[in-house]
Amino acid sequence: MRLTGILVSFYVIAFLGSYLTLRVFQVEKLLAERDLEFGHLSSLYQGVVQHLESGLLITNSKGIIEYANSAVGEITGTPVDTLLGKAIVEHFPTLPETKITEKPFEFTFQGHDDNSERVLRLTCSALNDTYGNGIGMLYSIQDITSIKALERSLHAAQEAEYTVVWSEGERVEAFAGLIGRSEVMNKVYQLITKVADSTSTVLIVGESGTGKELVAQAVHNEGQRAKHVFIPVNCGAIPESLIESELFGHLKGSFTGATTNRLGLFREAHGGTLFLDEIGELPLSMQVKLLRVLQEREVTPIGSNKGVHVDVRVIAATNRDLEAEVTAGRFRQDLFYRLNVISLSLPPLRERPGDLPLLIHHFLVRFASASGKSLPQISPQAMRILLDYHYPGNIRELENIIQHAVTMAEEDIIRSKDLTAHLHTLSRIHIESSSNSTAQKASSQETSTDFFSKGVSLDAELEAYEQTILRAALEKAGGVQKKAAEVLGINYRSLRHRLHKYHLS
Repeated sequence: MRLTGILVSFYVIAFLGSYLTLRVFQVEKLLAERDLEFGHLSSLYQGVVQHLESGLLITNSKGIIEYANSAVGEITGTPVDTLLGKAIVEHFPTLPETKITEKPFEFTFQGHDDNSERVLRLTCSALNDTYGNGIGMLYSIQDITSIKALERSLHAAQEAEYTVVWSEGERVEAFAGLIGRSEVMNKVYQLITKVADSTSTVLIVGESGTGKELVAQAVHNEGQRAKHVFIPVNCGAIPESLIESELFGHLKGSFTGATTNRLGLFREAHGGTLFLDEIGELPLSMQVKLLRVLQEREVTPIGSNKGVHVDVRVIAATNRDLEAEVTAGRFRQDLFYRLNVISLSLPPLRERPGDLPLLIHHFLVRFASASGKSLPQISPQAMRILLDYHYPGNIRELENIIQHAVTMAEEDIIRSKDLTAHLHTLSRIHIESSSNSTAQKASSQETSTDFFSKGVSLDAELEAYEQTILRAALEKAGGVQKKAAEVLGINYRSLRHRLHKYHLS
């Protein structure tokens, strides 16, 4: 009996041991699964937090920073690693220590990268454990410097009188369809009013996309010819074989295909204004004939030997340096002097940054209205990108960027992800260079290693750069794809393929 009891006890103990071993194994397996799930959640959390446009800071109960996402570094111009372990009041000395509220409040911050004064909006809330004990604070930070600048500009614009009556020292926000209140634009407005009533030829010079046609239209509208027609023509978009007929007209049967009489643009613009855009593209053979028209005030249609009097004001425009073209023998000197009676120079957008908020708001209103959307707001990060960009394509490029952003925005706010790809590339490079100003003193090898450690996609970078070049070539060619292909040194078919690839056609 005693032996039987011992055997029974032995089997019971063995059974319990195996059962407990199985349970421990199951528990360990469950813990491993939970650890894996926690790791996935942690990775997801890190991915979401690091890509937020707002900066996030977490402090412990003593106000020591324990966590900061990458957006904090971008906003403050300080590497995130240098923030950890420091008191938040040490980094933000103007931050009230006792202010705990979920309502946002604003304060001024001196940027650490460039000593620029920035306006930050901060929201903070207490962090508690399961027992309700305070364990720290959560801070959400946004850079609203550009938003404040936009608000000031729009407020000033709402108070200003949008008038075309000039007096000594008067400044306006907009004039005859042109937007801007900078000193250079006010000088342009004044010059337009001075030359509008004259009959002198005007030469408008400026980079592509600066609004030369709008200025020509303003000169026409503000003058005595406003009740007559304004006819714009792009000299670079008309084939050389057809441009004489387009400008001066032809008689029926004067050449193959001339089945009817044609007045020509000069005669169609009789009493009004003819705007010759990209006059630098005009062939030399046509420059002689244009000079005669400007001097004699009469045109001779193809197939006729009799001149026809025309009363037309000519306004020409170019993005070329015509004096250099004269020196190179590509533009007639006598025609240059005949056109350059009154010269009106338009500044590129990068030289009038104070007008950017007004222009951005103007295009937002236009495209939101056209698409039936409510007027969207712009996030601080997106606005900062827009204000920092140099706009090689000038106002036309800004217009396209805002149209793209309004179209892509899924909410009533435009975020940085809604901007075009090349802006993201330039913004990322700018942020990396500003946040690593100390690292810039290191060797080029270290810089390259740091750049590639960011996870850069070579294909994406090259595609963004290629799109920028394609846009610039199209701007230079005035939208004429064959000329853009010549500028780039590639054949027309290759250009068409690239434009179709990036949906730029």
